[in-house]
Amino acid sequence: RRRIHHRMAPATSSAFVDVTRASASAIFRYIPITAAVMFSSFLVLIKSGRILGEAAASSCRRPASSSRPALASKRFVPSLTGRNPSSVLRSFSSSSGSASAPLYIHTPLLYSMPLSRRTGKKVYLKLEALQNTGSFKDRGLSEYIKYLKEEFNVKRIISSSGGNAGHAAAWAAKLLGLQASVVVPKTAPKFMVDKIRSHGAEVTVHGDSWKEADDLVRKMVAEDPDAEYISPYDHPVMWKGHSSMIREIQEDLPGANQQPPGAVVCCVGGGGMLAGIYEGLMDCGWDGTRVLTAETKGASSFAQSVHKNEHVKLDKIDTVASTLGAPQVCKGVLDRMKEHKGVTSAIGDVTDLEAVEAAISFSKDHRILVEPSCGAALSLVYNERHRHLLQDIDSVVVVVCGGSAVDIDILQKYHEQLAPPPLTAT
Repeated sequence: RRRIHHRMAPATSSAFVDVTRASASAIFRYIPITAAVMFSSFLVLIKSGRILGEAAASSCRRPASSSRPALASKRFVPSLTGRNPSSVLRSFSSSSGSASAPLYIHTPLLYSMPLSRRTGKKVYLKLEALQNTGSFKDRGLSEYIKYLKEEFNVKRIISSSGGNAGHAAAWAAKLLGLQASVVVPKTAPKFMVDKIRSHGAEVTVHGDSWKEADDLVRKMVAEDPDAEYISPYDHPVMWKGHSSMIREIQEDLPGANQQPPGAVVCCVGGGGMLAGIYEGLMDCGWDGTRVLTAETKGASSFAQSVHKNEHVKLDKIDTVASTLGAPQVCKGVLDRMKEHKGVTSAIGDVTDLEAVEAAISFSKDHRILVEPSCGAALSLVYNERHRHLLQDIDSVVVVVCGGSAVDIDILQKYHEQLAPPPLTAT
């Protein structure tokens, strides 16, 4: 302004100064009005955000007219717990443990470019392998143990586990200040036993299968009046904890409020995670979402139960996917499957080799190690043999349930044992 002022003639300069003063006077006169308008707009934005937030939250609430019985109903409380809550159980959406660590975390939902290219579908990965202990078990086990502490003042827990449930139970007990004992079968790797012990739990190695370990746990609980039995999968509070992953998917999936995913893919062991998935789908109103479940041939208790329309119990478990090794799924998962209005496709013929190869391929595509049990679910999108299951689906969410009882050497060893020998020239 100074440069222009010096170049002007005297009369022009005087007029310029008058105009400048008039402009400044007008600006200062309207500052209070402008500030008031901006403040009003700010209040409107806050109110709008609150309304939108309430609307988003309400989309995950079960309709009041639902005829489904309350969670505290006796038929939802397995007799194995020995406890029958008298009040309606709380609906958990998140949880916190000590000041230093949460009981479980909101895991990422990742769009998978490699799997989307491979299948021609929009494939999303719910990365439960990134939970504190490496599997989805953190959700349900921590909520159940927290519930027992708050409602029944339980001081000591005893858990049976193929590895992951015991790991999660020990983690939750440590954060909540409870004593924990875990019994695992001989098939559990030593490094998995060490992980459980690292959280202060007492670990006993017993039996050739999870069933034998579980039998010992029940005997230990019967002899200790201060101890509480912790199933790896069979309690409604656990299922409610697992259901939180579906609410997180709804929050993170692009356009999920308008268009839910065409399908959710998961593996099945005892059925706790799947029961939670059905809970979450119903809570979010995703009645039309298809559920694709995967089990290996030697551990297909859920698939056989679905196809035979009865509660099947296997005579034995024969698979390298040892954490799928429940001889019988919980009854609650079959009840929830019947309540879900969408289609359930239960695949029980995944080979051990397909599960291991899917886990190896996943480690190469996404740099995350998972157990063969999780590989069974991934095989439905990796293996062309199962590709027809996705034929009428536009988008799919694969629950990458994870598992800590694995390293690259274990996967390589399984692959060497299962893969056919290379053809030799004659």
